[in-house]
Amino acid sequence: MRLFMGTKKKVLQWGVLSLMGVGIVVGGSGAYGKGLLGHNHEIDLPIKRTVAHYDVPVVTLLDQERRKIHLDQALADPNPVLVEFFFTTCTTFCDIRSARLASVQEELGEANIPISFFSISVDPEFDTPERLLAYSTRMQPVPDNWALLTGPISDIHQVESSFKARNYSSDKMLHQPLTFIRARPGQDWIRLEGMMSSHDLAQQIQIAVLSNETQ
Repeated sequence: MRLFMGTKKKVLQWGVLSLMGVGIVVGGSGAYGKGLLGHNHEIDLPIKRTVAHYDVPVVTLLDQERRKIHLDQALADPNPVLVEFFFTTCTTFCDIRSARLASVQEELGEANIPISFFSISVDPEFDTPERLLAYSTRMQPVPDNWALLTGPISDIHQVESSFKARNYSSDKMLHQPLTFIRARPGQDWIRLEGMMSSHDLAQQIQIAVLSNETQ
């Protein structure tokens, strides 16, 4: 695993440095709460970024339309993919992170970068496909190519463990705000720990795609 640490920089500035092989902590900026909390909440928090290889387990989950999703195949999509863990009754940061996906997709669309989103419930015994569908419709506009996934608890734990994202506490509220990005099949995953604005997240994805294309 390659760990990028250091002083806080602007995301775009980090992108230039990353292509030169220099890694740092990314400084978040923007208003992640804009349009969601009723007013701007400026953030300037360090984001821990690591790059690692994860073996996606061969499990079959259900999406919000009750379609079977073979996770290893779905995450081998030729387009960039983003994976996050959440649950529908989360009262902390899940709604904020879900609500930003449409903006991320819109910004990436302007750069002609298609992307698929996968939000995996860590509370699958409660989060049925019907509850996932109801949750998704709360996020307006609903992004395209967004799969909200549930399944047997053993399979969910297997997925969490494969991404080193398992919360072993009995309190699901203690799960971490983790985002995983893969630019192309077979490439390593970018792991982002912390809260980011939609703009900063879109820039992270663009940097990952650009870095992959120049290799």
